[in-house]
Amino acid sequence: MAMNDMQIFNYGEYPVRTILQDGEPWWVLADVCRVLALSEPHRVAHRLDEDEKGLSFRNYGDLLLVGGGSHRTGRQGGCWQELQSFARKHYPDAQEAACWATQDCMTLDGVPYIGPFSSSAPGWYVATGFGKWGMTGSMASALLLRDLILGRRSPWAELFSPQRFTPAASLLDNGLHAARDLGRLPLTAARGPAQALPPGHGGIVEAGGRKMGVYKTAEGTLYAVDPRCPHMGCQLEWNPDEESWDCPCHGSRFDCRGRLLSGPAQKGLSGEKL
Repeated sequence: MAMNDMQIFNYGEYPVRTILQDGEPWWVLADVCRVLALSEPHRVAHRLDEDEKGLSFRNYGDLLLVGGGSHRTGRQGGCWQELQSFARKHYPDAQEAACWATQDCMTLDGVPYIGPFSSSAPGWYVATGFGKWGMTGSMASALLLRDLILGRRSPWAELFSPQRFTPAASLLDNGLHAARDLGRLPLTAARGPAQALPPGHGGIVEAGGRKMGVYKTAEGTLYAVDPRCPHMGCQLEWNPDEESWDCPCHGSRFDCRGRLLSGPAQKGLSGEKL
């Protein structure tokens, strides 16, 4: 890049360098950090997204943490393969130390739900939807819930109220997903007989004359479960990366034998060993 391609403009007393690349402006990070009073541009760089898909990377000691591949529970996403490809491209000499997945409850406006769970359940309180800001959100939750439980007035109660949206707003955001998955099971064809599953895989297959969710262990043992979520009856999807049954409607998850991992479902799946 030739130096005459660079433009400089002044933001107050600070000069900020920029270039146009493919019609898009690119800024010199050190200059932007100076404007924002950030003293360590190299640390800021580790927190920038790699692209619009939301891949990010940051350092911790001699480890590099790569994050991204987000997707709705029960739906396909980039998962670990996307992150591994990113790491190989940018850090070809790195070796994978560990991999894991997390799950967040996403609110309609991005602000956590903190407060009474429901008017029909007195004494129940909820704190969720932190969107990866769990340390901050948990502190705010503790302060707010303390005041509510002790009968004190809190200036934050209305902002974080779990009842701040009408049922219609929630239905508009999530109802299409739920309606689609509630009606899938009768229409979904079984993917062959249970015995045809490769070891270490699961899926909706034919077992005992019924469509069942079946997982085959590496040793060939078959575990069958009812593929309907006990929360509202949505069809579950097999998650091959974490070997779990996931509900695309509201995010409930169950292990390969049907034991409950996370709600809103309150119980596990009925199942049997074949």
